[in-house]
Amino acid sequence: MHLLSLLADPSAWAALVTLVLVAIVLGIDSLIFIAILSNKLLVLPQARARRIDLLLALAILVMIGSVLFADGFGVHIPKGYIYAAIGFSVFVELLNIIERNHRTRSRNAA
Repeated sequence: MHLLSLLADPSAWAALVTLVLVAIVLGIDSLIFIAILSNKLLVLPQARARRIDLLLALAILVMIGSVLFADGFGVHIPKGYIYAAIGFSVFVELLNIIERNHRTRSRNAA
């Protein structure tokens, strides 16, 4: 019965619409960012880079959405898991940036 009263609550619908709009904006932002970065690559690695980046962006959005969804139903998920996953993503991206800079310097020196 509690779920039916939640469906009739206008604030619940406003929260849902807000959450959907934020997810759409973040998704579009990720797509634009990926397109800009992958255009700087050579033609052959562009498609692969876009696929990998899209999968990573989708995984982060699904993870955050799942946690928010579970939290809405009262399931507590420690935020440390989320922060650890985001921190791992940042660490991997930093390694990619360092490797890319090293490769560029090696090509320019040769």
